[in-house]
Amino acid sequence: MTMIDESPRDVETRQPEPPKRSIAPQVVIGAALVLIGALWLLERVGVLALNATTVLAVATIVVGLAVMILSADGPHIGLIVFGFVVALAGTAAAMTPLEGFQGGVGERVVDVATVADLDADYNVAMGQLTIDMRDVTDVTSHVSLKASVGLGELLIRLPEGVDFEVNANAGAGQIEIQGQSRDGLGVENHYSTPSFDEDAAGITLDLDVFMGRVEVTNE
Repeated sequence: MTMIDESPRDVETRQPEPPKRSIAPQVVIGAALVLIGALWLLERVGVLALNATTVLAVATIVVGLAVMILSADGPHIGLIVFGFVVALAGTAAAMTPLEGFQGGVGERVVDVATVADLDADYNVAMGQLTIDMRDVTDVTSHVSLKASVGLGELLIRLPEGVDFEVNANAGAGQIEIQGQSRDGLGVENHYSTPSFDEDAAGITLDLDVFMGRVEVTNE
């Protein structure tokens, strides 16, 4: 009589391999940032004349094409969100009056040694604008200065001991003057030193940022 072995046997089970995570979205976002940086560099060295709207439009096209090409792999939520943010910024730039986006893109630093070195108006479309007047010692009358940034940061460094008045506006963002900060939408801030109206010398600043941050300090 043949005996049948019915004892349980160990069955080797193979665990399914976890799906490989696609790095395509990170590559595309990185490529878009490199493209934006390259365009800024070309603008800075004078090869191209660009504004914020052009840079954001090019970045939106790059990301949009990538979303279409990679859609077969899945939705790529991070890439879509990045594209939405870039497109939103581009739309805001396009809808803003031209005077809100004058100037170039990138970082601009203006070091001022005397009042004669000051221009009446400074503008950057997208990036950071720094006007450093800490070395100015010849303010003997009232001096006026206007500066604007479309998207980014506007930094003003004033000389110590000089009275000043600030009229600052931000469509969306933050305004900080001498450590006092306001933020939100449609932000306005007026500040003047206690003896500004009585002093025969001083600096008046008219500052505008469409979306970003304004900072004024004399420290």
